[in-house]
Amino acid sequence: MVDYTYVKFSFFSLLDKALSYALILVCCFVLICYILSRPFDFWLLGKLLFIISLIKLLNALGNKLLFEELICFFGITQLLFAPAYFLGLKKNLVHSFTAEHIMDESYFDLAFPAVTLFIVLLKFANKTSSNYNFSVDNLRVSSLYGKNDYYLMLGIMSLIILPVSPSSLRFVFVLLSNFAAIAVVIKFFNGSKLPLLAYVAIIIVSGIASGMLGAFIWPLILLTVYLLYFSSVKISLTLKAFFFVLGMVVLSVFQLAKYQYRAEVWNTDVSTSASSLEKVVRFGDIVVSKIKNLKPEHADFLASTIMLRLDQGYIVNWTIDYVPKNEPFANGETIGLGVISSFVPRFFWPNKPKAGGKENMKRFAGITLTSSSFEIGFLGEAYVNFGRRGGIVFMGLWGFTIGWLLGKWKTKSIDNPLFIFLPLMIFYGGFNSFDITFTKSLNTLIKGLFIFYMARLAITKFSKYRI
Repeated sequence: MVDYTYVKFSFFSLLDKALSYALILVCCFVLICYILSRPFDFWLLGKLLFIISLIKLLNALGNKLLFEELICFFGITQLLFAPAYFLGLKKNLVHSFTAEHIMDESYFDLAFPAVTLFIVLLKFANKTSSNYNFSVDNLRVSSLYGKNDYYLMLGIMSLIILPVSPSSLRFVFVLLSNFAAIAVVIKFFNGSKLPLLAYVAIIIVSGIASGMLGAFIWPLILLTVYLLYFSSVKISLTLKAFFFVLGMVVLSVFQLAKYQYRAEVWNTDVSTSASSLEKVVRFGDIVVSKIKNLKPEHADFLASTIMLRLDQGYIVNWTIDYVPKNEPFANGETIGLGVISSFVPRFFWPNKPKAGGKENMKRFAGITLTSSSFEIGFLGEAYVNFGRRGGIVFMGLWGFTIGWLLGKWKTKSIDNPLFIFLPLMIFYGGFNSFDITFTKSLNTLIKGLFIFYMARLAITKFSKYRI
């Protein structure tokens, strides 16, 4: 008889390898064009890279712990495809505020070589991407499952303490609360389904109530990555593509509803008088009203809505226009400060600069943020510190570093099952998006690793099991 599981996995492996080669070839083509100063079609190359990275991501879903694919996909989407999308639209705008999202060649001459070098060196450093395979049995060893209740209690206690914790310790409890996510996945594959359902309900309610939709969308994405990988049920590539499109439509509607919902929750008495469940019901009412008003001709509007949210290029373009004309290059100042601040707790450095945000936007883009908050991002920080060529090189080095870290994580996870779940602690807020800065990413990485090791050591010491 034919082993269809092997056949399907072989198809995945062949397609994954072919797409990897295709991605590297296109990236190398872009880099050669940059070195030789040859022009190329930004919109065409942006679409090609997006399609390859998307198919590679969907193909890997359920077959790999696809964090490399997620990083490459969001780098391409946020810095290349979404900006090129608005360049392709040109005058055919469906949003009145999309004009600032149409950049000239000066942005793409920086973004394309920077992102493609980032991807090439990331994949070069992460040579072990196909040399690992975890199974559900890794989640059932006594050294892991025997201490799982301790991890669950630690996560739940952190979730309870988080709302009342002092600002200097809040990030610590945010990281510790991720142990609840780790524990419920382990319990799920050991026969206990209820903790996972309860955890999902809690993060959805709390995320919607706070108005920060990413606070529950990203944890759900990461949980899905683990659940599909360890599950015996494999989904076809076609069905995954269908759910991806459906998810994009839902996110577009959520994005439209978010502005009205935040105006009610953040700026009125609803924020203090309504309960979390009442806020969830109100958000649901707004979403339903938006859906009722949708028509087939609104497809372009929905696509532009999600592209507007994903586009990070226009913010980087602000820094290109502002630096060095109005502000000199930082020459590594924010990078060096970020490295130092990542290793020194705020408790010992009360005046430690915050990781990016309003300060960087005012200094390097000339924009004062009031109610909204966004970052100049990886590429923006690379540019304002080192200029065009230096920024491209820095992005490549950062890609190589991330690839090396991914390889080390996989190697470490083979002998230490708990390490399989390390990305649940540090990926969101550290590597999930290119609209965060190097400083914030490194801060999440260093603190996440420290807290992960300390919690593991403490629970190992005070439990009767040992890892």
